[in-house]
Amino acid sequence: MAQRGFIFAVHPTHGILLLRAYKKKKGVHHQLPGGRVDADELELDDAHRRAAVRELREETGIDVPMTRLKVATDREGEIVRRKNREYFFLELRDADGAGPDRDHDNAENPFTLALSGEHTGFTFERDLANAEDMIRLHSGGENAVALRTLRYDHGDARELLATAHGQ
Repeated sequence: MAQRGFIFAVHPTHGILLLRAYKKKKGVHHQLPGGRVDADELELDDAHRRAAVRELREETGIDVPMTRLKVATDREGEIVRRKNREYFFLELRDADGAGPDRDHDNAENPFTLALSGEHTGFTFERDLANAEDMIRLHSGGENAVALRTLRYDHGDARELLATAHGQ
């Protein structure tokens, strides 16, 4: 089973970053940044983190050092894992956005990305329950379950940053 790394990328003003994609079977749906661990990364201790950073760069143009990613943990401090997936937090900064692509739900948002060909747009969602619903079709629903684990008492995506800062 392929290993994967995903990022809950949260901007302190805008909310959680969701990438829009279209697949024949799923139609239009949203995804978290991230994806498959490459074969040359598998033997490394930080394989999931490396894959998540690489996929973020490939999918959005956001290029951050691995040290900016924080392991996603639940309220008991347990690392959030779902099957073959590991999750990370990233606090997005205004300076991280760079590219020609604008938020497809809010064109006034100054944050821009350089989207890969596999994505047709992006948006930020503040409401974590809405974000969970929006990503339900992606990655076999596992990413939505992981987000539900993290959102326990939080309604606003920006509150996740407090969880990440508490590590």
